[in-house]
Amino acid sequence: MTLIGWGSLVLQKPQNKFRNWINGQRPELENGIKIGTWNVRTLNKPGALQYLLDAIKKYNTNILALQEIRWPNDGNMKKDDKTKFYSGRKDGRYENGVGFVVSDDTLSKVEEFMAVNDRICYIRLTSHIFDSIIVNAYAPTEEKEENIKNEFYDELGHILDTTPNSCIKILICDFNAKIEREDVYRPTIGPNSLHDVSNDNGTRLINLCITNGFTLSSTYFPRKDIYKQTWIALNRITKNQIDHVMIQNKHKGCIKSVRSYRGTDADSDHYLVITKLKIRLSERWKKVKYIKSVKYDIEKLSEKKVLEEYIYKTQQELQKSNSNADEDGERIWGRIKTAVSINSSGQ
Repeated sequence: MTLIGWGSLVLQKPQNKFRNWINGQRPELENGIKIGTWNVRTLNKPGALQYLLDAIKKYNTNILALQEIRWPNDGNMKKDDKTKFYSGRKDGRYENGVGFVVSDDTLSKVEEFMAVNDRICYIRLTSHIFDSIIVNAYAPTEEKEENIKNEFYDELGHILDTTPNSCIKILICDFNAKIEREDVYRPTIGPNSLHDVSNDNGTRLINLCITNGFTLSSTYFPRKDIYKQTWIALNRITKNQIDHVMIQNKHKGCIKSVRSYRGTDADSDHYLVITKLKIRLSERWKKVKYIKSVKYDIEKLSEKKVLEEYIYKTQQELQKSNSNADEDGERIWGRIKTAVSINSSGQ
């Protein structure tokens, strides 16, 4: 692995993805992977990183998106069978910070890591057909100033706009957003959110999803409230669903499950949230086969007799087109194309 420029880790990119699929090689991501998101509050204390790695092993997650790691600068490091990519503040302050922890069995699929700032980073995974971009973000809390929120959402919207549309885009993060269950926002949101009313961050998140064509997958799965809750207050009574998973509308069927797990705390007020991702292709793509192109032996046209016969037959077909004055341009063009190709293949 080589560090390319500021904040970008780029790995080797496989080629001929479509050809590999046609030849029967299944995309790695089609078999399914587990992606988690967790606001750990800090990794800047003794034992925190090891506790995190133990939790990943316990829940067998392939990729874990982290928020509030509170490590400065950006980079990557390896510990045991996990590789950590992180993006923090450039002024050396131990605030905010986001990153990913990737297991060795998934590391070969990592094509690029981009550290945008201390609140946003993303990772690009490769498969035989589609690449997947997982964006990890840590949104400002509800009480933050308007300009801070605007700056964050503008930057996040820019990332979603500028990353390749050929990739499957997944947004997984701590948005500090409570999402309501209003029918007016269907199908962007589902009927199974924990909350009845959105807060300001929730409204902003819904608007972001509508603008960029995303579905809030974390509001679609019918579960008990304890599996929807992702944050618990100090009084141990107030519990909210503020960590979310989103995916582009056209790929929403790839998200198979979203739920929180209460068995790990890591001295955090957030629960671990895990989603199961399985790349699905439409039946149209699965049935695609190569079509042999017809090759014409145009050298035969150099023979006078063959050329004259070709011209005669083609003119006969074209005269049929001219005989129908009411025929539209598309049909006339179809007749011309047929005349040229049929007579060519007959030579």
